[in-house]
Amino acid sequence: MDGYFPIKNITTYTTNWTVLARIVNKPPMHTIKGSTHLLSIDIVDKNDDIIRCKFWDKAAEKWNEILQNGKVYTFSKGNVVVSNKKFNTLPHHYEINFNQDSVIEPAEDMGEISSQGKYEFVSFRDIKSSSSNTPFTVDILGIVRSVGPEVKLTTKAGKEILRRSIILVDDSNYELELTLWEPLTSLEFLDHAEHQPLIASQIIIRDWQGGRNAQSTSRSVIKIADKNNVKDKNRLMNLTSWFEQASTQNDSFKTMRQFQGSSSYDATQFTTIANVVDKLKGNYEFICKLRRINWRNKDNKLRLWYQACPMCTKKVVAEESTGSYRCFSCDDALVVPQFRFIFTCALIDYTGQVWANVYGDLGLYIFTCKSLTGDKIIGQSAAELSKMETKELKKIMEYDILHKVFVQTRYKCAQDYKIIGFIRAKEYNGENRHVFNVARLEPLNYANETETMLKEMEISYDRVQEFLGIIPKDGEIRKKQKV
Repeated sequence: MDGYFPIKNITTYTTNWTVLARIVNKPPMHTIKGSTHLLSIDIVDKNDDIIRCKFWDKAAEKWNEILQNGKVYTFSKGNVVVSNKKFNTLPHHYEINFNQDSVIEPAEDMGEISSQGKYEFVSFRDIKSSSSNTPFTVDILGIVRSVGPEVKLTTKAGKEILRRSIILVDDSNYELELTLWEPLTSLEFLDHAEHQPLIASQIIIRDWQGGRNAQSTSRSVIKIADKNNVKDKNRLMNLTSWFEQASTQNDSFKTMRQFQGSSSYDATQFTTIANVVDKLKGNYEFICKLRRINWRNKDNKLRLWYQACPMCTKKVVAEESTGSYRCFSCDDALVVPQFRFIFTCALIDYTGQVWANVYGDLGLYIFTCKSLTGDKIIGQSAAELSKMETKELKKIMEYDILHKVFVQTRYKCAQDYKIIGFIRAKEYNGENRHVFNVARLEPLNYANETETMLKEMEISYDRVQEFLGIIPKDGEIRKKQKV
């Protein structure tokens, strides 16, 4: 391999170079601006440095038939240009344009060149807090927490496409939703990928529902992580060990969704409901009980769920003539809608009550969660409730939930919840109102909460003396005690 030019040294000032490299990414050739053909490949050398190569029109048609993904070639007679970071997110500052007369020849594979480029893994916490303008491209390494089913969508052009969602977590204690588009949706290992480490390379991060999520592109590579494709073995080992411990302890993970006007879930104030009601804005965390669900709006019409696009979760529009549903946010795609909850509920603690907005999966959790006796509070999903007659729905919904739970537990106790959310101003009929929005909801872990409170209550004998202004006599040995 001696005598070949290193990819990392390629610039617009270098000439007469020949690179020995492996093709590690070769998406299908595509057409842009009507009739212009473009073939774009990524190649990597023995130093794991990677660069993008492009072929246009007739050159694209010629080399698309010759070049094979994963094979090793020598590359020369190309034109080096500055890469456009709007379309090329590889770390190299340059890219190479090849034409029909460029010299690209097969080379013997000595096994010295990696079958993938150098991954630059970014933690989920850094993705959430990144100041980079979206969309931007990253490589991630995480543990698969759950894999959703394939969902079929129809584009405006009438083409059917498949979509699949994966929930990943990493040791920054955040979770990230990764949306896969076909053909990646049909990867065989996905059906058995839960709790396994996963590499997702060249994925796009976008703003979504006040937070961020990830989506695959034609250049994305998805694979199970192992010691053969992750060079930092310690990172992989630490990630898997962390997840095993987190699973054993039933740890909860922070979501990528953000508060209104806030860049982080971490900037919350633990308080009481009375204090939340008194404030005009801010992010808060408190412990409470669920009292009542309001399932009607001010016009006494049903307001409990809506029909949502399975891809973006926005409201779909029904076409009366065909009976089908269309999502304008997803390029007018024809979709099979999902029922998602949207309602207000009354939350109470020992200081007062607040009405809060609840959306989506949080609403599903409230409707299907169990009381301390194991009885489900309501027990139906939005889709199941939507099939009920109004009288039947009224019988289920119009009661004091807290009273029902008290009866279930023989007047002992109702389930406590830890709520995190934000309060914002909203104008209604010319009147400013302040509404609390639930961003995260989970049943209170009494053991963990008690341990936290005990730690906060710990004070030493020295601190008591210091607070009271008591100075010990000379020579007296003060023993630190917990009081």
